[in-house]
Amino acid sequence: AKTGSSFVNQHLRGALQGSGPAFEESRAALAGKVLVLDEASLVANKPMNDILTIANKMGVDKLVMIGDRAQLQPIEAGKTFSLIQADGAAMARLDTSLRQRTEHMKEAAGLARAGKFRESFASLGERVVEAGKDHLEVTAKTWLDLSPEDRERTAIYSSGRDARASLNRMVQDGLRAEGVLKGEGLELTTLRPAHATREELRYASTYTKGQVLEVVRHNAPGGLEKGRYDVKGIDDQGRVRLRDENGKLKRLDPAKIDPADKRDALRLSEKGKETIHEGDKIRWSEKDDKRGLMKSEEAKVLGIKDGIVTIENKNGDMVELKQNDRMLERMGLAYAINMHQAQGDTRDMAIGEMHSSARHLSNQRLALVMMTRVRDDITIVTNDRDQLLAQ
Repeated sequence: AKTGSSFVNQHLRGALQGSGPAFEESRAALAGKVLVLDEASLVANKPMNDILTIANKMGVDKLVMIGDRAQLQPIEAGKTFSLIQADGAAMARLDTSLRQRTEHMKEAAGLARAGKFRESFASLGERVVEAGKDHLEVTAKTWLDLSPEDRERTAIYSSGRDARASLNRMVQDGLRAEGVLKGEGLELTTLRPAHATREELRYASTYTKGQVLEVVRHNAPGGLEKGRYDVKGIDDQGRVRLRDENGKLKRLDPAKIDPADKRDALRLSEKGKETIHEGDKIRWSEKDDKRGLMKSEEAKVLGIKDGIVTIENKNGDMVELKQNDRMLERMGLAYAINMHQAQGDTRDMAIGEMHSSARHLSNQRLALVMMTRVRDDITIVTNDRDQLLAQ
């Protein structure tokens, strides 16, 4: 198993060339194979076209796509999975979910799949908690009131970045008060993806003072060299003022970025502060293949001593991260996760937080993902049940 991006990076060049060493190597690896693309609803136009180009050029025997077009859509442009189905591709439809194990979750998830969210919420009864302005505090307390065993089985789902950050802090404070987390903690400056698309990076309004711009390949737009730059602001000519790692001032004119260049060259991040303690559960926002630290996977902080953070990764391996290790910037607390992270998730139990005023974060797709991740039981905490359902 590998990500779609990794697969495309490995084989697209050979597929486009149509001959030569790269083509022959990829063709030998893929000819006669069956490819399975999971979570196909999340794949945008460009990567889906790349995957299909590889499959067609390399003699792949079959490409099987698995997904749910009613769930989350790609962040970048396109809804190819829906379009492919509309064009009459061979399709097997799975209407029975084997994930839900309890009768009330089968009923709630089934109604949500049918778009009947009012009936789905009604079937959950008192499991939908209306908590007014204190709904975040109630969400955190609901998780903290669980036994240690049930905490391990229970996810907190929250789509909003600010709400998720607040929930992570509240849970962390509760665990510190219990003595589950130890030590004074280590404050880190972290980098969170700004989730700017290629097109958005062509506009000066996307860039904000305090952000970090990483140039990840040579021959990048604006003549920028590979490396990291601090965003200092926008000048009166609409150019982005940058400062490189040596303190030199550079300028980038986003309008001159070629819209036809589909290679990823720029990555924009926002700085944040995160304090971690011994015992904390964290999640990676970037990967380090060599050390087995994979993007979106969870890990545990085993110890912090003399600035060295000892981590246990998902496979049970211990990894030491020394000061200035780039992966210290690419971690965040993992008590609450968002719905995009949750779409590939399965949990025994969950506590979902949704606010009626979060127009883009309280919708049917996100609610469907939240309701269908869970095997046994869910609690939904909201400020106003009726307003949320209307939204």
